[in-house]
Amino acid sequence: PPRQAQGEPADVPRMSIEDLRAKLNRGEVTVVDVRDNASYQRDHIPGALNIPMASTQSMIDLIPKGKPVVTYCT
Repeated sequence: PPRQAQGEPADVPRMSIEDLRAKLNRGEVTVVDVRDNASYQRDHIPGALNIPMASTQSMIDLIPKGKPVVTYCT
């Protein structure tokens, strides 16, 4: 498949809030908040890990393996 142009958003599957809530309650997903720490501290999804986007490479080992990862930034 063709590569995406730099700066073009990735074709990422989306999930409704209701689906996320159900999967999170069943322990089927890991939720990662990729905002900065100050934003995470103000408000975040309970149980979400805070791994700021700029730190994902260095903190990738903190993300549990074995289930889908859902990231959010707003």
